[in-house]
Amino acid sequence: MICIDDICDYLIINFWWGLNYGANLTAYAIQELIKSFGYTTKLLNAGETEREEYQNSFAQRFADKFLDITKPHSLNSAHNICKNIRGVIVGSDQVFNIGTWNNIDHLNKNLANFADVKNQKIALSVSFGVDKNCFAANLRKKTGTIMKNSLSSFDYLSCREVSGVEIFKEIFNVNGEMILDPVFLIDPKKYDKIMDSSQICADSKVASYVLDTNNDYEAAYKYLEHKYKEQIIKLKNVEIADWLKVIKDCKYLITDSFHGVCFALIFHKPFICVKNLNRGGARFDTLIELFNIKSNFISSIREIYTYTIPQTPDYDFVEQVVVTQKARCLSILTNVLSRNCSEDIQKRKKLAAKMYFKNKKIKIRNNSFIEDIFSVKNEYKKDVKRKVVTVLGVRTSFKV
Repeated sequence: MICIDDICDYLIINFWWGLNYGANLTAYAIQELIKSFGYTTKLLNAGETEREEYQNSFAQRFADKFLDITKPHSLNSAHNICKNIRGVIVGSDQVFNIGTWNNIDHLNKNLANFADVKNQKIALSVSFGVDKNCFAANLRKKTGTIMKNSLSSFDYLSCREVSGVEIFKEIFNVNGEMILDPVFLIDPKKYDKIMDSSQICADSKVASYVLDTNNDYEAAYKYLEHKYKEQIIKLKNVEIADWLKVIKDCKYLITDSFHGVCFALIFHKPFICVKNLNRGGARFDTLIELFNIKSNFISSIREIYTYTIPQTPDYDFVEQVVVTQKARCLSILTNVLSRNCSEDIQKRKKLAAKMYFKNKKIKIRNNSFIEDIFSVKNEYKKDVKRKVVTVLGVRTSFKV
């Protein structure tokens, strides 16, 4: 649903548009989570609806039905939205994975550098995608400087992995905490609403949701199909309602996906996960430790031939952890969202100036401060057009 007026309390930045079920459902979960506190939200559309791969995709059909997104915006026009809203929320998912930032606009968007100084800036259950050592090895000096300045302007920082807390503190010298992925924080009945449209039947069948498949997986599927006398349901290019329903109803799940594991846990399913290091192994470590599910992970699909399946986590324990963590996270968010939006205006003005002069490619849109430093505007007086140049607060005008 594209809302033309784009009026809301919070603008949200994540990968709602991606052809990835975890990204789509995380966007839905964080939207519903913030709405549960009584705030209105919009997901920022920075032109993603114009992408060819998005058109007529399962992601588009899901967004049209379940997500509140803005009309397409440049970062300039997104800044104009920010003048009339409460804050900007970045997250969840791998929005801080620098490997996904292809240009300066991606960096500016995911760090919410276009936000107004009056806005709250909240990083909610974000992910760096990798552990501290891997992140540090791939971090360029300029990107690191920009990130450090930007992260210092956030009112609140949280990530879904413990390794992310270490990155915040040890690389950027900012404080963050671990917050459970938003898919765990909303009422599971909301997923039933999505599944209402699904007609697929997966009762007592083996399901597979694998992001990076290869010949080894195909051989493993043939082995399992022979063993269980059932054809494996491969979840690829299906509707999101069907994706959810298959995981909820299947006999057990094979996956290499972070959110594949999350929804197996939510629906109390036996599962096996191949720890997909290509997409970041650190993503799984917090889940493994938190829910005591180490025995559900293997390092290669080749291990399936000697693996005892299905492996069912202790779901009484899992539910206790979810209840405890959910209560903790919701309490934190209640406090964070209710904070006064204007507490750190002076700090952010100084930060915006520092960033502006240090790297002029980073266009921090802070009209209440940067335009006092330098701006060029047209003004009309008695129908005569004049150019007004402001430099360090000194205005000079001349006819044009």
